[in-house]
Amino acid sequence: MPGNEPAPRGKQNPDIVSVEEIPVIRIELQWEKPIPGNNHTSELRGALAAQFPDNPLFHQHQDDKFVYRYPLIQYRWRNGKGILIGFHEGAKELLTLPWFGLQLRLGEIEARIMDLDFSCKLERFAFAEGLRRYDFLSPWLPLNQANYEKYIKMSPKEQAQERDRLLVTNLIAAAKGLSVFLDGQVLASFIMRRALICRYKDQQLQGFFGTVVTNLALPQDIAIGSKVSHGFGWLVSEKEGAPINKK
Repeated sequence: MPGNEPAPRGKQNPDIVSVEEIPVIRIELQWEKPIPGNNHTSELRGALAAQFPDNPLFHQHQDDKFVYRYPLIQYRWRNGKGILIGFHEGAKELLTLPWFGLQLRLGEIEARIMDLDFSCKLERFAFAEGLRRYDFLSPWLPLNQANYEKYIKMSPKEQAQERDRLLVTNLIAAAKGLSVFLDGQVLASFIMRRALICRYKDQQLQGFFGTVVTNLALPQDIAIGSKVSHGFGWLVSEKEGAPINKK
């Protein structure tokens, strides 16, 4: 039933190794002065895209065309600090850049990086022995225009089932985007706490806060769904922190 925890994954072929570890870099930027406002994720992305225009890892564009792939550099904002998450090539790229003293323009705000905290880990993206729980720290955006029109016409029970279906689809898409092969059935259930309308550029998108219960071990700070490079769909192990509103 939607909202309930899925059953654990069944026995796998012992000759198939499904455990995957991927390099993940997390960089937390410390500013010269406090930055007013609650969330500057989009401004941070725009500032770094302008700073490194020839590097498509920062902005998902190459030769004036959008690059359709899972973003290997993603942006977050928390407690007044900008956060960058890098996977695979994105992780390597973040390690090579001259961060100290870098001047960025966040909308109308001039900001200078004076210090940073970073962590470098190999994170598992694989089937877990049991169930794992993760919380969305920022709204999850699973619906596009086409399936939103169908979604709003569904009964509450059907909507819950559709959220679970989209959750599984999003998890598989993230795995594929990170070159992770999942050799079994992905099970996942979404326990919704709150629905809200999120603003993205000139669009209003349906977002959700809640908990994911799944038979996958996920990398910390991974994001799923739409607009993940702009800070949406940010997942952490349960009890990592309170959610961030994005209006």
